[in-house]
Amino acid sequence: MSPEEENVIEKPDPQNHNPQYPFPNHMIEQINIALEHKGSGNFSAWVIEACRRRLSTERSGMNYIIK
Repeated sequence: MSPEEENVIEKPDPQNHNPQYPFPNHMIEQINIALEHKGSGNFSAWVIEACRRRLSTERSGMNYIIK
């Protein structure tokens, strides 16, 4: 990487809430609304639960393929 390339600062995506997080604003807003209606949880808890469900689904699908 050249010195010029090292000094380039990328512009943040205006659709993102925060450049550190890959979720667009509208997605975060929808998740927060759903959590408010549910009456519990927070964004981090929602992400963890969604990942747990996805992994569980993928594992059960893999078991089916292996059998």
